[in-house]
Amino acid sequence: ERTGLYLKEGRLKAGGRKAALVIENRSYSLTADAVHQTAVLSELLLPKHVSSVDILLQEEGLVGPTINYEFKRNLAPARATGKQRSSDDVKVLAPRTLAQPTNMTDYGYPSLGFGVDLAARVQLMDPDDPARKQVYAKLTGRLQLSDHFNVWMRYEQDIYNDFSTARRSNSRLQKVRTLINNYLVNGESGLEQLYGEYKKSLSPSVHSRLYAGILESMYGGVGGEVLYSPYKQRWALGLSVNAVKQREFERNLQFRDYDTVIGHVSAYYASPFYDIDMALHVGRYLAEDRGYTLEARRTFDSGFSVGGFFTRTNVSAKDFGEGSFDKGLFFRIPFNGFLPGNTRAAYSTILRSLERDGGRRLENFGGSLWFDRRALRFDALDRNRDRMVPR
Repeated sequence: ERTGLYLKEGRLKAGGRKAALVIENRSYSLTADAVHQTAVLSELLLPKHVSSVDILLQEEGLVGPTINYEFKRNLAPARATGKQRSSDDVKVLAPRTLAQPTNMTDYGYPSLGFGVDLAARVQLMDPDDPARKQVYAKLTGRLQLSDHFNVWMRYEQDIYNDFSTARRSNSRLQKVRTLINNYLVNGESGLEQLYGEYKKSLSPSVHSRLYAGILESMYGGVGGEVLYSPYKQRWALGLSVNAVKQREFERNLQFRDYDTVIGHVSAYYASPFYDIDMALHVGRYLAEDRGYTLEARRTFDSGFSVGGFFTRTNVSAKDFGEGSFDKGLFFRIPFNGFLPGNTRAAYSTILRSLERDGGRRLENFGGSLWFDRRALRFDALDRNRDRMVPR
């Protein structure tokens, strides 16, 4: 646990030559590094008669592939024998759960954890001020009730803020996003999130997520997502549905009159070229317009990710307003390497030239399981097998 790995379950029968460990990676930006650490500890600490280990990967209650590692404890140095450990000692196998574990870790649920750090948000392209900004302190909390159920909380305390409500929305659509500055001014300090979330793999290929509560700055509600992602396949299909209500500007527990139901059917593809992930989402958006969103992201082994997207709906360019349709860039910058030790924390942001109301979805709810599970996909693990091997 001190190394950033949670050993959930294990199986080792008396005299058995193979051990099985269910591992959750809490600290390593690259899953291959978490597997490497597990393999090192397994060689050091498992009984001498054990010759291989199955590492069953699990993250936030969702199952990932199984990694099989063949031990070579008695291997002499490579310069003496001409032999060394290689990626051939590691195999990426289909996801599975551990039947009849001989050992289980009691984590003493419920458990409560808190974190405090500084954060910032930026708004570009405002004609009155092209770089509005806020610096704030962020208090986060996690109440873990089981391997699958968590309650998440985030409160933001303003430190510096120069956002303005001087420019009023001229949108012809329902104002689902163009009121954002009212939240950033009237709710400069407030409750950003407070929701319960349940994640579980229904099978090795089907993963689900349910949530309810205060979901983001402007909306609260209930929703869910299902992802069908077959083992070894570069494609996946998803479905997400959300029933939401717009929050009051002060970011408290009160709501405005507007409510709606949105939903999308999604198709995903992991390109073998430059690790580019593509997604197509088709469905209904917050302003009750209908259409599609196409996005593409490239993710590096460091965890850095960059991409872009655009959305076209049945809203005309005239009704949409300036910009004609929604579009933007996505960035994710990992903190691993900047901070001591290992961490999976990162700064993520979406840059838009304009905040308009057409083609808008919830932020980080719906269509996120595919990207959240990217490090657990077969292609991401298989090409990093050499990095998993103890040296």
